[in-house]
Amino acid sequence: MLPLYPDISPEIIAIAIGSGAIGCTIVTDSLFWLVKQYCGATLNETFKYYTTATFIASVVALAGTFLLSFII
Repeated sequence: MLPLYPDISPEIIAIAIGSGAIGCTIVTDSLFWLVKQYCGATLNETFKYYTTATFIASVVALAGTFLLSFII
């Protein structure tokens, strides 16, 4: 797909893919269980707070990537 859009930087595409990937954390993610164990939270608390935090981080990273695309 990248050859169809030669004006888009491959670096921006890589950053966008990475920032989108951090927003999809589910219980099969090993970091999810590490956060649960070290914080001493219940499964519901960890799911609620950790998933929300990673989703917000993903949205902020995608917005930053969008702004960065104007610079590069």
